[in-house]
Amino acid sequence: MDADRNNSKKMLEATINAVRSLEPERTDMENRAARVWSRIGQEFQDREKIIDPNFSSGPKFTSCNDYRVLIPDYIAGRLSSAQTLLFTDHTHECVACRNALNVARGEAPPARPIARNAGRHFNRTAVVLAVAASLIVGLALQQTGYLNFLLPVVKVNAIARTIDGHLYRIAGLNMNPVMAGDALKAGEPIRTAAGSRAVVELIDGTRIEMRERSQLSLTGTRDGIRINLVRGSVIVEAAKQRDGHLYVATEDCTVSVVGTVFAVSTGVKGSRVSVIQGEVHVSQQSSAEKSLYPGQQVTTAPTLNQVSIEEEISWSRNLDTHLALLRALADVNNFLRNRIPGPQLRFTSTLLPLVPANTVMYGAFPNVSAVLGQAYDLFRQKIDQNQLLQTWWTRHNRRKTPTDPTLEEMIEHVRALGGHLGEEIAIAVTGSRSGPADLIVLANVLNPAGVSTEINTIMARAAARDRFHILTDPTQLATFNGSETGPVAYVGDSILVLASSPRALYNVIVAQRSGGTAFAGRPFYASIAQAYSKGAGTLFAADLATILVSDAQRSEEARAIGLTGVDSLVFEQKQVAGKAVTQAQLNFNGERSGVAAWLAPPAPMGALEFVSPQAYGIASAVTKDAAAILDEIFTFGGDLRDGIGGVEKFQRETGVDIRRDLAEPLGGEFLLAMDGPFLPTPSWKVVAEVYNSARLQNTIERLVAQINSHLGEIGQPRLTLSSEAVSGQVYYKLDRANVSGPEVHYTYALGYIIAAPSRGLVSQALQYQQSRSSIANSAKFRSMMPADGVDNCSAILYQNLLETAGSIASYVPAVGGITSEQLQTLRQTVELTPATLVCASGEANRIVMGYQGDLAFNVLMLGGLRNMMETVGRGRY
Repeated sequence: MDADRNNSKKMLEATINAVRSLEPERTDMENRAARVWSRIGQEFQDREKIIDPNFSSGPKFTSCNDYRVLIPDYIAGRLSSAQTLLFTDHTHECVACRNALNVARGEAPPARPIARNAGRHFNRTAVVLAVAASLIVGLALQQTGYLNFLLPVVKVNAIARTIDGHLYRIAGLNMNPVMAGDALKAGEPIRTAAGSRAVVELIDGTRIEMRERSQLSLTGTRDGIRINLVRGSVIVEAAKQRDGHLYVATEDCTVSVVGTVFAVSTGVKGSRVSVIQGEVHVSQQSSAEKSLYPGQQVTTAPTLNQVSIEEEISWSRNLDTHLALLRALADVNNFLRNRIPGPQLRFTSTLLPLVPANTVMYGAFPNVSAVLGQAYDLFRQKIDQNQLLQTWWTRHNRRKTPTDPTLEEMIEHVRALGGHLGEEIAIAVTGSRSGPADLIVLANVLNPAGVSTEINTIMARAAARDRFHILTDPTQLATFNGSETGPVAYVGDSILVLASSPRALYNVIVAQRSGGTAFAGRPFYASIAQAYSKGAGTLFAADLATILVSDAQRSEEARAIGLTGVDSLVFEQKQVAGKAVTQAQLNFNGERSGVAAWLAPPAPMGALEFVSPQAYGIASAVTKDAAAILDEIFTFGGDLRDGIGGVEKFQRETGVDIRRDLAEPLGGEFLLAMDGPFLPTPSWKVVAEVYNSARLQNTIERLVAQINSHLGEIGQPRLTLSSEAVSGQVYYKLDRANVSGPEVHYTYALGYIIAAPSRGLVSQALQYQQSRSSIANSAKFRSMMPADGVDNCSAILYQNLLETAGSIASYVPAVGGITSEQLQTLRQTVELTPATLVCASGEANRIVMGYQGDLAFNVLMLGGLRNMMETVGRGRY
């Protein structure tokens, strides 16, 4: 980098010297001036066309009056760079216009006569300066860094004011701890560890509060200080900038301020900027600059919804102070409007209060009968276009018995019945440890007569085998004796009830007349009601606290996993901004415990920066501190204790302290990716956060020595651990001596260990990070993120088997072993499996999973992965 910079200096100095010594002919000078003028004028015209589509491309500057009308905009700094250059050049040469500019500034013009050549735009000196400026600008555009070399930058003077936990500075391969009061250098990356926070203070009094797992660096610009936020969240209390600006730059936006309090977060989905006090300006590459004021917020990605500022800054140590500022805002709720757009969502339910108090499962579905016919027609078109789907449909669309309807007939009945019902259909399942279980279907009725006719048609065949009663008057229940069972239906003026027993039907009718049941007082009801409050599409909920109550749940294994605290599961699928969104929420009756608590709160995932956009499988997570997890494992009892005994034996025999030598050097971020050639052997990649690479490497070397000692005793080939430095980067290789087989290559970089089966894959991983071309920077990957108010994730599960289709098609036929029909099935399995990205967020008393699309469909399609791998196996062996 230094060599390139020195060459840049020499090139620029040579260029300037050549311009200075240039004595061209007058005609040549005028031609060059014309070209420079044309280039600048074209930039001005292009910009004006963007702002005003009706802008004329004809010449704009024909007289001094054309320049003088720009004086107010020039003083206010609203001219473009091209306009500013043209205006400055003219006022340097035109005394009359320069005097007009001075008057506008409030300065008295000098008492001297106007020069005769005032209207002349270019003289010899001006042309030389214009050519020099053009060369310099051209060089700057071709290779960044020249302008920074020419112009002085503001000096960075900052210290780490306070640290709660651990703050590290990244220096090459090392993660060096920062102490409170330490000075911070310009361009030096610093990162907070898991569960840690820090406050960085600039010399002007600006305070930067960093959330856990956040990374930034500070650099000087020619008009201020830039906070380069790589990932994580910061709250900036910017002091009044006297001579410049304070900037916060993320991957996809830049925030400019002169004195305010605001928050910025950036993660795998994009960035979010929230203003607590003052004014900020946010610019993005793809949109115009936006001005934000107190209580306002902006995000850089459509999948990154806005959240309340209270939630955004809830982690701050100065939360009370910041919230005091927000309480003065009258329009705080403006940001919560239209969070979940779409008239098809239901925010309340008249059916939920009617289900029995002992309900353990509840489902609610929108009445889609109006579009069911169109959807079914499209479905049949897809089937007719694919022979495999035709075979599948023929196999499933047939009668089990002569009296059973076909699947196609059932769909037609549902479509007809739905036309007489309201917007929602609900299903409830009751149960307890002792009492019987019932199934109840509820719906609002628009046309009672039409409903009765359609139900009679549907049940005509079933009535030949099973007794089914249809009631239109609640008093008809009196004809049933207490022991009578069997399905029964009630069609009222406003409600339809299908129940598995008369007893269940009676309970619903009583609830309708009395205004509800005791179910509204249960926590399970509150979980469902909360889902409705956010807008419900398809909804399913299960009372796991009741369903899973058993002796097994209270076992040591269940306690270790965290099952004893499970409360409920709520599964939702709905349309948001025209996209299908799936969310599952696992609730606990207190703070998560056991293995369920290992998942950390949402945090930036730097490991994704080492993975290519072509990866076909990723599993990544941020967890609690590795040492804390190990301490918890050692408290396990029951059958799990046997495994712990093996760990303790290993420590005694090897002398390796698992906690100190292995867990403590590791952070809480781990990633496994299938990234690289899929065949003949799938390429893998492991990335883990490392706080102390020297100690971890020492542990690896000791383990290899211990393993080799054992292998030597049994006469097996030993492991070989070697290293090689390439361009300052140390690569390690682990394999079996004199034996061909799998290898492990790894290196340390930026606080991570990156491992893969070849050095080439490890080197590529570093290039993805350095060039900012990883999957974390992929717009396609970000667009697959679930649309919610969380800017980071606790865990990610991603697959894109379509990336493997080409390698499968070229590899499998070459090795033989499978038929053409099997190859066709294999390729269709891959092509029909859409890319899947599931995100999970660990919160204090729940785990939330989000996904764009129909998760059930993708889970079924992923089942084809097993057949695919089996087919590949047949081709290989």
